[in-house]
Amino acid sequence: MVKLVLDTGTLAESFWDGPARAIIGLWKSGEIILCVSQPLLREYATIASKMGATAREKEEFVSLFSESPWVSTVGSAKRVDVIREDPTDDMFLDCAVAGGADFLITKDEHLLGLESYRGITIALPENFVKAHSVGYRH
Repeated sequence: MVKLVLDTGTLAESFWDGPARAIIGLWKSGEIILCVSQPLLREYATIASKMGATAREKEEFVSLFSESPWVSTVGSAKRVDVIREDPTDDMFLDCAVAGGADFLITKDEHLLGLESYRGITIALPENFVKAHSVGYRH
């Protein structure tokens, strides 16, 4: 089964129709496994807050990731120091490496500039969706 990490921008985009939502659909149907770490879950919670979620909604949102059978939670040790321009982006690589992810899905230019890292393909959401023949509405 394909394992992947979603960066926070991609997760935020999943609230609207498009490729990010199609990826979440794959996850909810058990066709892919999402890799998460505690730092990544904190980032997801921050995104939920920025989108106007109440404390309870934020807690429920984050619990989706901790309670799903299609989530692999990995340790949060700092493993890589790659993105000099924005070191906070390293948390996505850390999670992908620790979780044995096949893909890191992002629109972040720093991460996309790598193209791949330790066998992990770094891809735009739309490219992942196209490569996996997943339909979505434009």
